[in-house]
Amino acid sequence: MSIPQFLTGINGIAQLWAADGQFLGLLSSDRHDPNSISNLHGIYGSTHGTHSIRNFHGMYGGSHGSYSPYNLYCNNPPFVIYQGQPVLTVTRNAYAQTNGLSVIDPDFLLDIYVQLNNSANLFDSAPIDWFNQAAFDTQQNINQAPANEALANPTIVILEPEQSPPIFAQNHFVRAEVYSYPGLQIKDGIGVSLKLGATPQDTYLTDSSGVDTSLILEVNHKTGEGFITGYSKNAMPVLTEIQPFKLSLNDPYSTAISYACAHYLNLRGESAD
Repeated sequence: MSIPQFLTGINGIAQLWAADGQFLGLLSSDRHDPNSISNLHGIYGSTHGTHSIRNFHGMYGGSHGSYSPYNLYCNNPPFVIYQGQPVLTVTRNAYAQTNGLSVIDPDFLLDIYVQLNNSANLFDSAPIDWFNQAAFDTQQNINQAPANEALANPTIVILEPEQSPPIFAQNHFVRAEVYSYPGLQIKDGIGVSLKLGATPQDTYLTDSSGVDTSLILEVNHKTGEGFITGYSKNAMPVLTEIQPFKLSLNDPYSTAISYACAHYLNLRGESAD
């Protein structure tokens, strides 16, 4: 699962907090919610808000703010909280203390929710309600999962893609790339993008080329079970209802996914057993 997909899925759910314990707003595309970072007239979203990262003259915004993500020398930048866990660090300081969390640019964070607000058809012409439903489905799935299947720490680690070779399937080629670990939906889940193309070379092209389509899923590397969480097309992720997935023998899609997961685990010194 990519960071844009994750931020879309937690729209209206996750929160932004400063390192000093100050709440900095709800990660939401809602321009009218008083707690939303997208409310340009609110305390957490305006350029004058006391606790807004958009306030370039405040403690939590601008290049000199003590706890600002825009301060290149801030060692304790704000972070995103999801389900009671810190999952992302928001900063432009390349040397900030992140405790192993992935880092995102503050403008990138703000822009995601601005775009979600401005266009209901942003992601492959899918109604914005699809995203809200997908976020609800994701939350329900996590809440209803048995304790031994729930993910304790949903930290995302974005990696250089570990790739399977292109494998012919029906009338096209497929190749799997590992993008994140651990997964957000299941225990021992590895986030995988299954890329499709008319030729082997197409599967190596970026989504922005408009040539390929990527199926986004997470798979438990021990059981082979997982979820299809959506797909991306032309660089735009589209979240759908979560669908169960199970690796199977002699299936080219499963073979590609298994190859990528095995290669990734081998690089980490882990085993699928």
